[in-house]
Amino acid sequence: MRISGFASGMDINQMVSDLMRAERAPMDKFTQQQTFKNWQVDAYRELNTKVRAFEQSIFDRLLTPSRFLARTGSSTNESLVSVTSTSGTGNSHYTIDRVNQLAKAASTHSKEKINGEAGIDPNISFKDLNLESMSWAKGQVKRDLVERGEDGVYRLGLEGESIGESPVVRVNGREYEVVSDMNNLAEGEVFIENGELTFAPDDVSENARVEVEYVDPSGEGNYTKASITTFDANGKEQTHTMFITESDSLRSVMNNFNNSRLGLRCFMMKFRIVCP
Repeated sequence: MRISGFASGMDINQMVSDLMRAERAPMDKFTQQQTFKNWQVDAYRELNTKVRAFEQSIFDRLLTPSRFLARTGSSTNESLVSVTSTSGTGNSHYTIDRVNQLAKAASTHSKEKINGEAGIDPNISFKDLNLESMSWAKGQVKRDLVERGEDGVYRLGLEGESIGESPVVRVNGREYEVVSDMNNLAEGEVFIENGELTFAPDDVSENARVEVEYVDPSGEGNYTKASITTFDANGKEQTHTMFITESDSLRSVMNNFNNSRLGLRCFMMKFRIVCP
């Protein structure tokens, strides 16, 4: 309860309220200005977004070479020959008189059916299949991820075992040729002696992934070796070699080739291995 000055007739509460309203006037004005500025910022942001979208649409429709220099092609018989063109296509006319052979993707397959008419289960290990046609050699297959030493030399983590003939060396998935002479090493070649790998100068980067597969002749187990060769777009041979052990299966062998850099996709079809 508030009691005003009865004797004087003054309303003290109203007077204080009026004084505070006058003091708040600058603050209220500032708040209004701040709100207006925020509206302006939002409006400018929306305008900039629309201008940017407009500029991008103009560039895409008029200045992009594929659109600005767009070419179209047509065929007199679309059911036989279709035509596609790019921005670099010139104004020309071609006539196809005869087609000797249609192009198709290269593929290969095994000459004979795997294990005759009966076929084999690709998931069963070779040891359990007891295939008489496979020739095995004695030795334990080992795989080592070689790291670069502080002295810049790549060394195998040998623990008393020796390296058999023809180890497989891959650098970042690319297979290197193992040579017997370290002099005049070329790109893609490696020389191995006493577990040390020597490459051509500047052929292997510092952070390269170097993998080595080799056979310890004194180890227990049986193995064989297989390889597949194809050609790249420049006609250069590309080879992938692998060691196969008794614990491997036909499926694991195909997966190994499929995961290589050759770009093959091997699979079984009617008891034959197909690699398109």
